[in-house]
Amino acid sequence: MPNWSPSANPIESWHKTLADIPEVIQRASFTTFLENNVPAICKNASVQLATTGWLFQPSFIPYEMAAVALERLDKDCPLMASEDKQTYIIMSRSYWATHPKTRLTIPLMKEYRDSLKGILAPRIKKEAACELCTSQHTIRRDMRYKGKTNTGWRCDCKGFVQCGLCSCVLMVQHLGSGINLRVLLSK
Repeated sequence: MPNWSPSANPIESWHKTLADIPEVIQRASFTTFLENNVPAICKNASVQLATTGWLFQPSFIPYEMAAVALERLDKDCPLMASEDKQTYIIMSRSYWATHPKTRLTIPLMKEYRDSLKGILAPRIKKEAACELCTSQHTIRRDMRYKGKTNTGWRCDCKGFVQCGLCSCVLMVQHLGSGINLRVLLSK
């Protein structure tokens, strides 16, 4: 929707858009249409997401994403799994590129979790704080996200939020029995 920012109400966004357009005819009837239909559309979308899973998941695995996932595996990108293999924590690519010798440790994961709550070390610089807050991604088992390219995982990284798939999820699927990326890339 035009001018719809994540913190804006969609109906208010349309009001603002219509107010900026000169000579808008029948604004009241259009507003009534929006007020009746936008909540219904949003409700239908949330119900569909809850019942069928991620709506915007791609139907194919992008070559570049698969190559990045294999590169991270080959270069031994730090990855830690829970005992039941339902949750994985992986170091983000940007953090790992700047700190290649760093491994996932319990103190580093505690620092990361604290940073998300706003608890940082005294006198930490802004750049270091931002780096710490984006240092790890969590991949969790969630069958609502199951689809053609995903065997039921979700990640909290920006790539996954944008398109419903990311190299983190592809790594976890390759390590498990989900998808063999080497075979896919060789085709």
